[in-house]
Amino acid sequence: MDNRSSLDLVRPVFMHSERRQKTMYHISRVDDAIYLVLLAEGVKKFSEKVVQDFMQTVTESLQHSGAFTPRILVSNTSNSA
Repeated sequence: MDNRSSLDLVRPVFMHSERRQKTMYHISRVDDAIYLVLLAEGVKKFSEKVVQDFMQTVTESLQHSGAFTPRILVSNTSNSA
């Protein structure tokens, strides 16, 4: 997948909380096989807007950088004899 085309896709940030453990998970899909997870433990009050903006910014930065695009190695076929 071309990293520029992935920027056009809107990928929501999912939130899951564990009340017993006082833990919140924020999950965003960066690529087909890569997820970004923000784990917050012991937080009483968490600003949802701040988390959404942070996760969206980091996700878009990772998609734009092409950090997870497959690298194609070109073998050297020239023989020096």
